[in-house]
Amino acid sequence: MPNKTEAQTITEIVDLSLNWISDQEYLSQSRCIDVFLDLFQATTDPFVRWSIADRLSEIRFVRIVRGDTMRAALAAIAGASAEVEHTETGWCDQLLEAC
Repeated sequence: MPNKTEAQTITEIVDLSLNWISDQEYLSQSRCIDVFLDLFQATTDPFVRWSIADRLSEIRFVRIVRGDTMRAALAAIAGASAEVEHTETGWCDQLLEAC
């Protein structure tokens, strides 16, 4: 069995998380943190890690997270991890879009 790439691992985590979230309106902060930490450990890409860390800081002082917010964050992280190469200007463009 071949090893999974980082993008495949992240996609798998995102898919499992979206399945868990389904149509929930609110999610517990602790479960969201668990998902983000799993994603953080699944990649070595600095942009993807920065994006995940930014999401973690956004939910740092809340007890619940809106489901729509979590779904959007997961989609953004999956999209960023799907990029095969991050050129210097492309990385900056993605960074600006994430803000």
